[in-house]
Amino acid sequence: MVIKVKREFLEALLDRAATVSGGTVQSFLRTFLIETSDGELTIVRTDTVLAAVARTKCYETDTEASQYRILVDSDKFYQLIKSFSGEVVEIEDVGNHLLRISCGNYVGSWKNEDISKFPSLPSFSQKENRIRVSAKDFVQAIERVKYAGATKTFNFAFRQIYFDKGFCWATDGSRYQDVVCKAVNFPIVLPLIAVDVARFIRLTGAENLDIERDESNFYFRVGEDLYICKNPSVSPPINPKDTYFKSSGVNKRPGWFVFEVGRLKEIVRRIGITSTIGDSRISFHVKSSEIVLSGVDDVGNKSQESMLITFQGDSQAMKKFDVQWDYMEEALSAVKVASAEFVIGESHIALRSDDSFGILPMLKERNE
Repeated sequence: MVIKVKREFLEALLDRAATVSGGTVQSFLRTFLIETSDGELTIVRTDTVLAAVARTKCYETDTEASQYRILVDSDKFYQLIKSFSGEVVEIEDVGNHLLRISCGNYVGSWKNEDISKFPSLPSFSQKENRIRVSAKDFVQAIERVKYAGATKTFNFAFRQIYFDKGFCWATDGSRYQDVVCKAVNFPIVLPLIAVDVARFIRLTGAENLDIERDESNFYFRVGEDLYICKNPSVSPPINPKDTYFKSSGVNKRPGWFVFEVGRLKEIVRRIGITSTIGDSRISFHVKSSEIVLSGVDDVGNKSQESMLITFQGDSQAMKKFDVQWDYMEEALSAVKVASAEFVIGESHIALRSDDSFGILPMLKERNE
């Protein structure tokens, strides 16, 4: 059995399959399944929770066998293919569990791993409950909220990204971010380790994405490619949006004002340069027509800058509060409109706009 494929096509397949990150893959699963079937060359990588399935019809073989499967070390094989400069890669099964891999003047003898080590995958056939969405909108929603998910916790409810009721949202129990995503009309729960589905979709260059589901998995189908994610079956956590900022009467809360998003992004970035290492706080002093941002670093360097606002809260509620500057920068990056509203609560602040709602905790006073 000989498989011939252009190096550039093989690289593209491997790039997409490798979006199942090696950091989450157990050592015995650090492999690529390479399969030919029904006129397609397929490369699969999985960690048993996720699976990336990349396909092409642009290859040649010397046999008409209906199906052929080999298994290779993914890390080394990926590095090898990336190192080639020749036009065509040949993979030949020479027997005795060995593969002959060649490209240009390179010839190597590689081990054909035990195929029984590769776990069974769900059927690739189309599922019920299928919707088609804009690939760009879906990817952007994930990218805008993922910062608010918790990466280090035993509470799996906080290690997810949720799509439901026209929104995509994530929280770590204190921070929160949602963005408008009306295209998805059934609930989807993506574990944070699955956010590489966004990179997978971008690499395909597709305009549309078909999302399917069954009782156990979600399927993200882009053309012939497929990204599979197990449904974590974790109930969403209590939404901090409801805890800290009740939907009713939020406009009447003290400390509510409108600001220019682009301008505040610039100031936060500058003031953050002089924040304290390990504390990373910047101070906001809210006045009747402006806010003043300030920061002090570990060696005493100080920064201060102000910007105009349209204040619409109780004038007696003007106050000073501290937040972590990188949290603020991330929350601002989720806002894609020109202006937003700042709502000051008892222990948290909210950035609300037509397309998003973000929540950040205030930092305690330094002398506490």
